[in-house]
Amino acid sequence: MLAGSRRSSTSRAAERRLGSAFVWTLVAITLIGFGIRVFYILDDRAPLVHKHAPTCSQELQGDAIFYHCGAQLLADGKGFINPFDYDLRNHEVNEAAEHPPLYILYLWVPTVLGLRTPVEHMIWSAVLGAATIVLVGLAGREIAGRRAGLIAAFFAAVYPNVFSHDGVLTSETMSIFTATLSIWMAYRFWRAPSLWRAVALAAAIGLGAMARAELFVLVPFVLIPMVLARRQVPWKRRLRWLGASALVLVVIIGPWVGFNNTRFRKPVFLGLGQGITLRSATCDVTYGLNKDWDRNFGKLTGYWATKCVLGDFDKIRKRHLDQSEAETVYRNAAYRYMDKHGGHIFLFSTNARVVLARWARITGIWDLLHNFQQVDLDHFPEGREYWIAWGGLVMFYAFALLSIVGVVVLRRRRIPVYPCVALFLMVFIVITIMFGQNRYRASAETALCLLAAVGVDAILERWRARGRDTADATPAGADRRAPELVTAKPGP
Repeated sequence: MLAGSRRSSTSRAAERRLGSAFVWTLVAITLIGFGIRVFYILDDRAPLVHKHAPTCSQELQGDAIFYHCGAQLLADGKGFINPFDYDLRNHEVNEAAEHPPLYILYLWVPTVLGLRTPVEHMIWSAVLGAATIVLVGLAGREIAGRRAGLIAAFFAAVYPNVFSHDGVLTSETMSIFTATLSIWMAYRFWRAPSLWRAVALAAAIGLGAMARAELFVLVPFVLIPMVLARRQVPWKRRLRWLGASALVLVVIIGPWVGFNNTRFRKPVFLGLGQGITLRSATCDVTYGLNKDWDRNFGKLTGYWATKCVLGDFDKIRKRHLDQSEAETVYRNAAYRYMDKHGGHIFLFSTNARVVLARWARITGIWDLLHNFQQVDLDHFPEGREYWIAWGGLVMFYAFALLSIVGVVVLRRRRIPVYPCVALFLMVFIVITIMFGQNRYRASAETALCLLAAVGVDAILERWRARGRDTADATPAGADRRAPELVTAKPGP
């Protein structure tokens, strides 16, 4: 009995040592990842900022203006308004809800503390990126053990398709964080289901929807099946868990939805960016029907083009429509074009060639067939450095292959894969409806890191097992060197 107690004490001590080693290694990986992000920001992104621009909207380009300047306007008490109109149209105030508010609220925190410059906001985003590395490590440990967690964290630390978003000042930094949080919460619930873990999963998904609206699909894709699949739990209890989860979602999302519907003339849910996004992908240029454009700029089938929305934009400005009304104009124009060229997209009868092009762009197949055009598009107009675009593509190919191994391993271990796979399904839904660009894959990139890490961990375990088998098969006292080393004669 004393010997058994001693063995138990030794086992607990070993477990504590392993746990401590995991924590400190994860801290080291996180610091490395944070250092990479800060270096990237200071070396590559900071020089792109127009430091002496007369207005906030002229400091940056693209969607970064909406988030960076939107946070400043919010901190100044202006509310959620259009920063372009305010800066460039003599302080014209127009309510805005192009995107859900979570990332703007995150940037609002340093802004009210006096940290208002683009670079300061980028560093603050890098802090969130570092937190994502921690979540990836914890999620990986929950899925497949400590080593898999550390491998996944390292992947997230060095993967350009994850860390580059922190220096671009777009909501992908927040959506990656909340998507990873949702994965971790899902596997924690799967390991030990309870009311509080169901509520935590719902909260993570709710926060995700407040970062990128499409993350709301994790409710039917992950939350509901995860709760209903707990067959060892009585039906009534599972339904109570779902009811509590629904309440949490309402508490997180409801205030923003209610606020939106007091500001606009038409109903608004999480955001108003879908119409213009859809319209920017539905014209002859993006359907591959404008041969002159193709010759001058390259084939943009399945992508987007500013040319698609210019006519509608002018009409909206002349009619003084608010954003909810403009959304309807863009959406209806897109529907009319799609009906004319193959059918309504939501019935999945649109031009199949365009949908296939979108899928090819998001999976990297388009690059292989079209001289890596997506790399060039990532550089311009998306604004990524070439080394980021190339590094992200090469690592994506490697992770995609390893993730297939990871999925097979998890299936054999009877560990659910749908909390990770659901994010890829979400991406495919979005790009099928909208257009194909690598930015839309951002929310699923850490899921790719996790599945790839499971694959690497399984490969390492297989090699380790083979080494043990070889050692066990060698007779005691025999020379364990390779046979050719034992029998070979010395050279001259």
